[in-house]
Amino acid sequence: MAAGALHITDLIPDWPAFLRDHWNQRPYSRALGKELLECLLDGFKDGDTAELLCACRKADNARYTPEERDEMERDLETSGVTLNLPYCFSRGAQELEAAFVDACGERVNDIEVGLYISRTGGDVAEWHCDAVHNFTIQLRGSKEWQHLAATKPATADVTSRGLFDRARNRAEQLAEKDSLARAVPQGFTGAERFDLIAGSLLYLPPGHWHRVTPVVGNSLSIDVRLGHLSAGKWLCEAIYAQLGGGDRGSSSLRSLFGPDSGLMLPMGPVLAPDLHGAVVGAAGDLSAATLLRETLVFCPVPRPLPCEPAHSDGLNRGASIGWLEARGCLSSRSALISSDEVVISKMVAISLSVRDGTALVVRLLASSPLSAMDYLRFAVVCDAQLQPALARLIADGRATVSCLTELVRKTALTTASLMVLLRCLVFANVLIVAPRPAESAHSSGGGGSTEGLVAERRPAKRGRQAPA
Repeated sequence: MAAGALHITDLIPDWPAFLRDHWNQRPYSRALGKELLECLLDGFKDGDTAELLCACRKADNARYTPEERDEMERDLETSGVTLNLPYCFSRGAQELEAAFVDACGERVNDIEVGLYISRTGGDVAEWHCDAVHNFTIQLRGSKEWQHLAATKPATADVTSRGLFDRARNRAEQLAEKDSLARAVPQGFTGAERFDLIAGSLLYLPPGHWHRVTPVVGNSLSIDVRLGHLSAGKWLCEAIYAQLGGGDRGSSSLRSLFGPDSGLMLPMGPVLAPDLHGAVVGAAGDLSAATLLRETLVFCPVPRPLPCEPAHSDGLNRGASIGWLEARGCLSSRSALISSDEVVISKMVAISLSVRDGTALVVRLLASSPLSAMDYLRFAVVCDAQLQPALARLIADGRATVSCLTELVRKTALTTASLMVLLRCLVFANVLIVAPRPAESAHSSGGGGSTEGLVAERRPAKRGRQAPA
């Protein structure tokens, strides 16, 4: 399998039908062809456990030491301990990640590829559900999957948990009224069964209960996880970022909580008694719904970017701007006009470093101060001559395109490079193009509506999740 050759339709031929009929609704399974299975095996070291362990990382991106790898292999062989390797970066894993980034970039934010290696009679993964969209590809051996459907699609926050885990808060306690944990069929007789053999693919949506048992032979399976980010969770992230992000773009929202939103919360009511009155006092006649919409517009969910192996190191992903341009990772606008103003998302920190005097590394980090979840961790490598423009943008948080181009107007090539980088950052929801004053004033009708501007940058649906 040549690098980058894998496409999502190789795995799921009718991808639009899958999205319509199965995504976030019900399981999907199919058998992959022999040639594709052989290509996948080739991309995963032909199933060699020792080599696969060398291609995997820990949650802190560290490699497993030789001593750790030896111990893991002993536990697998002598005690039947299943090896859960959530972060794999073999060639096949990178190609699978790229295929899902291309296919799901507007639907999810976090995509990880991991492995499960087990033996017959080894660990059984008892009944549990995961907070992610899960695609399992069985490469070797076989497993029995038992499945109980969720009572409804994952429209609320889903957490990875065991079937009989105690509720951790009132929200989970109320949700259990509809949970299978309160009315499990005797002996799980209503469970659907999937027998996965080499070449089987199985999709389970978030929140679906399942139990997994190794059956025959040494089992090797790929675990592709696409996180599920609910609107409620992201709204909380966006509000928190706006309240803690200085005065610009936050004053209207701060009016809902009073001027001291950063101080310790006292006991008692949080919001002003007259919510609408407080908003009007600070933001004219804006409604609370308008404020929340603006909050989401200026805090879009970061969009995943495909990583270039030459500029990536495990979980520290990156790519050159030329490589991203060739992959089509630019905003759909053919160009940004000089009067446009770009604004850095309140959720993203941008830092710069110069490498070898010629390359500028633009590091993008969006890590939640509430949950420590990473929504974006990526480095874009570009021309070092773009540093003055990026440094000004970082310092001010917003700038017009004309101001930024003046700072790099040495050659037409440098200006063009800046425009490509800005379009890439808009594509990734790191930068937002601010509505023009005329468009904002007439957005309710007639010419100059901002609808097209906002629609191009509608946020993706997802943030980074830890594996179950």
